[in-house]
Amino acid sequence: MSTAAPPTALATIQPAFTDAERLALAGFLAGYRGLTRDAYALDLRQFTTWCRARSLNLFAVRRADIEGFARDLEARGRARATVTRRLCTIAGFSDDHPQGRQGRHHPAGAAHRTGDRPGHRGTN
Repeated sequence: MSTAAPPTALATIQPAFTDAERLALAGFLAGYRGLTRDAYALDLRQFTTWCRARSLNLFAVRRADIEGFARDLEARGRARATVTRRLCTIAGFSDDHPQGRQGRHHPAGAAHRTGDRPGHRGTN
């Protein structure tokens, strides 16, 4: 008596980034070295992970998405300086790669950095 093996379905794995996103991230980080590059890589890794968890295309993020990322960092107890640096990294990445904006003003430029929001004091 032989038993048939259950049917096996192959799962399709979607790449984490499009080719354009991968190229843009690598190109941005290529402009830095040492600890600065490491810090920017961490900032972008955390932001892109946050975007992927919400099924957001990196080049389709809106100001509200970036604000949500900042509020999420704050809710997890990140220091104001950390949140500000991460937002500055995202803004620098957006400035460096306008092709992802497809003619739109980049959303990070208008995002409120912690301390810039009404009712919050910066630590500059």
